[in-house]
Amino acid sequence: MRRAVFLLAGLVISVASLYFAFQGFDLGGVWDAMAKMQLSWFALLVIPFSLTFMTKVWRWRVMFHPDEERVPTGLLFSALMISYIPLPFRAGEVARGIITSSRSGIPAPRVFSTIFIEKVLDILTLLLLLGVSLPSVGMPGNLQGPAVTLGIGVTMVTLLLLALVLKPDIARGIARFIASKLPSRFGQHIGTATDQVLQGFAPMSNPAVALRIVLWSLASWGINVVTVYLLLRAFNIEVSAMAAGVLVVITNLSMAVPAAPGSIGTFELAVVTVLQVLGQSKEVSQASAILYHFIGLAPVAVMGIIAAIQQGISFGALNSGKIEAPAPAVPEISPVSRSAREKR
Repeated sequence: MRRAVFLLAGLVISVASLYFAFQGFDLGGVWDAMAKMQLSWFALLVIPFSLTFMTKVWRWRVMFHPDEERVPTGLLFSALMISYIPLPFRAGEVARGIITSSRSGIPAPRVFSTIFIEKVLDILTLLLLLGVSLPSVGMPGNLQGPAVTLGIGVTMVTLLLLALVLKPDIARGIARFIASKLPSRFGQHIGTATDQVLQGFAPMSNPAVALRIVLWSLASWGINVVTVYLLLRAFNIEVSAMAAGVLVVITNLSMAVPAAPGSIGTFELAVVTVLQVLGQSKEVSQASAILYHFIGLAPVAVMGIIAAIQQGISFGALNSGKIEAPAPAVPEISPVSRSAREKR
């Protein structure tokens, strides 16, 4: 029942978002904006578009340190692509973790902890990108001041949160201090929850590994910004790379809002709103939203379906989240990995 209510609420939000995004839709004007696209700019975005997913895969592999050899790049790429299939209740993300665990022999809790770390780092990187980009974007006069203030504030908060991620002992100390000031039953729950969350950040305690993960995060989202910048130029929208960065942040944060699978509606509303604030016409904004969402949804969904077929996973199993795949023989762990594990 709860799942049905949640799904219904998402559908309602999607319909409302589509209504506001395409209010006063002019098919002729949108088609004209599409027809005036510069295909040379559009062709250029294929390279950074592809690299975005590869950098995510390479970053994810580092998170399994010191057992990277147990998760080949091909397996992680297939699992990541499956997660982009637009299924209700984020079933693709669940399938991603189960497939990786079953194929590699790595326990599921550890696999899902890497996905959790990934999401935290993505949010922190997006907030940092927003904080750096906002002050440099040419906003209308009455919005420029608040944009600069918000950008500085977001940057400071993000750097603080990143410090807590890199230094989990500090976060644990803060949580224990807060827990000590609360009634015992609440304090105990806070302490336990904090320890469970911070266990997933164990690789970040290694400076070399943490640096690689952070650099891959910055590279992934930086390349994503380049992709969107090229898309905007294809629509003859002459804005700075910082403006493209703001668009990337807002559209990705909009995906956290409950909506129909694929974030249909909320994504389009985010794109149209940002571009109109930046001074673009309604027709160009709506045309950009349609194409932006299409290239970000359709190709990766197709690749995800192909990956699922290659992994022997049926659509019914994906949709239900009940994936039972035989795990291959666990590869022999190298002496280096075994030594590192014993030290832990």
